[in-house]
Amino acid sequence: MSALTGGCSSFSVRTSVAHDGLPQQAVHVLDEVIARGHGFGNLRFETDKSMPEAQSLYRNLGTEGVPAFNDVPTAHHWFGKRIAGPGALHG
Repeated sequence: MSALTGGCSSFSVRTSVAHDGLPQQAVHVLDEVIARGHGFGNLRFETDKSMPEAQSLYRNLGTEGVPAFNDVPTAHHWFGKRIAGPGALHG
């Protein structure tokens, strides 16, 4: 049985608040509240090669590099994360 997969195709954080933990909080809300609440078992993210901060954010939040899952012209790095709880893959 496969789990539902959710994703975030784009979000931005102003530079003035980027170091206040807002990006981490936003992804945490996406994971904990939205994804789990809707039964998603996996999350996917993509980012541009010119966004090392986003790449670092996703890695620090437990995602891993995954094969490309779309053909968005501005996507150069793809990340995925399994979510424990409702909808998650087990075993």
